[in-house]
Amino acid sequence: MSDETTGGKTIMRLNPARNPVLGNMPPEAMEEMLDCAKVEKYVEGDVIINEGEPSDSIYFVTWGQIAIMKGGMEIDRQKAGGVIGEMGVLTGEPRSASIKCLEEVEVLKLMAEDFNRTLDKQPSLLRALLAEQMGKVTSSQQVRVDQQSDLEQAVNMLGKVVSPQVMEKVLKDQSPEDLLRGTLNQAAILFFDIKGFSSASEKLQPDVLLRLINEHIAIIDKAITEYDGFIANYIGDAVLAVFNYPIEIERPAAAAINSYFQARKYLNELAEEKKKKGHLYFDLGAGINFGGIVTGAMGTPERFNLTVLGDEVNLAARLEGLTRQYPVEVILSASCFNALTPELAQQCVRMDRVQVKGRKNPEDIYALVAMSGDDRKTYEKALETYLAGRFAEAAMVFGRLKHLLAQFMRSRCAELQTAGIKNWPGHYSWGVK
Repeated sequence: MSDETTGGKTIMRLNPARNPVLGNMPPEAMEEMLDCAKVEKYVEGDVIINEGEPSDSIYFVTWGQIAIMKGGMEIDRQKAGGVIGEMGVLTGEPRSASIKCLEEVEVLKLMAEDFNRTLDKQPSLLRALLAEQMGKVTSSQQVRVDQQSDLEQAVNMLGKVVSPQVMEKVLKDQSPEDLLRGTLNQAAILFFDIKGFSSASEKLQPDVLLRLINEHIAIIDKAITEYDGFIANYIGDAVLAVFNYPIEIERPAAAAINSYFQARKYLNELAEEKKKKGHLYFDLGAGINFGGIVTGAMGTPERFNLTVLGDEVNLAARLEGLTRQYPVEVILSASCFNALTPELAQQCVRMDRVQVKGRKNPEDIYALVAMSGDDRKTYEKALETYLAGRFAEAAMVFGRLKHLLAQFMRSRCAELQTAGIKNWPGHYSWGVK
């Protein structure tokens, strides 16, 4: 913010067309007042007045646009010709609202004692201020009418894509306008895949296939909902869920893991029923990541989805895809692992370091596996040896373990040793999605 003394350039802006409050004052009275005033310039985002401050001055907007904020909510706007801070000066009360610049703004600042002295000499100025106040009341009322209309539309839109329970929880913490505007959130991203669906679709009748897939999706939906997750999208036979949006939760990474465990429990129960009847059932795979995602409404007011976007979402999908390559059901990113509780972290093992399609940097990936403490130490030792490029030695250490993951990595070491890799980068590159 910068200050200047007043001059002819400012006086020219205070004509009746642009500033009805000051523009109709006699020239000698305006000149006397301007001798006591200062020109202040602000940039976008600056706050001229804070709610609750002493009312020690009045401002006349000579160019730009400002927002009048009450309790953090915009209740009106003023452009060139507007007057701000006058009510507090006239009544002696603290500022009743804050004033924020929406662009570059220039104001003419007059201290309260100078303004009141001018007001005593110019009764017409008081009439102009009264008219200005009436205009503000009308403008503020219209802003609130428009806000209410926008609020009702946002609530109706939100109700199309989330359950009433989610809606109730969301509206306790945030407005639907903010929810639908688009924000950046830290969240756990859980990408479920229903394995075996593609091959079954070639053999089953459409109605049977659809009923079967919906049975499995119902299981996933129930498990996600129980841990306050949100299903952002169904993509073929995959389900994209996020935790910490739109409902904030304390430990989103742990919630995602526990949601997977719950889905696995429900699937096992379904599998038992299907086996008894000789019916088909599918298996599950999942990739879980933790990071920043773009959240909000995509589409039009008539047809839209509340969705999530970003590279972290893509990584979760890539990790899920790798469950078709490794003999594990769920794969976690390093950021997800680092966000887990100690109890859950102890159930994981760093399984590999890989470069997935679409990302430049390699990622440490983790798996939820049933291994004893000694076996985990052996696996970690084998992995470090493998990452160092000593494939024959790593294969021998992996060979001490019976776990399928260790046997898979032992075969990987044998393949790399046979290939005669000379410039091993210390990670494995996957070109698949």
